[in-house]
Amino acid sequence: MTGTKRKYIIVGAEVDQPEAWLHKDGSISPRKGSDGEPLNVEYIGRLMVELSQRGKAGVPKAELDALEERVKRALRAVWCRISRCMTAARHSATPNARRS
Repeated sequence: MTGTKRKYIIVGAEVDQPEAWLHKDGSISPRKGSDGEPLNVEYIGRLMVELSQRGKAGVPKAELDALEERVKRALRAVWCRISRCMTAARHSATPNARRS
């Protein structure tokens, strides 16, 4: 498949409001600002596709280290969102203890 453009399908949770934003200077913050890119499941998917297409030799160590921190932040934000959704679903599925 060398030289061909691979297509990927990313399956994940519904993309909701991000809790962290990546800025052009490389900083990560809880505010969007004027240049913020949302760190969410969509960001992780696009990044994984890009890294896969570039291959191991195409990503310098310093860049990989910086990307690793971004992905960790994005995964934490996504996990917090999923955890809250699951907790809410469990509470709504719990039958009412008082029955008439």
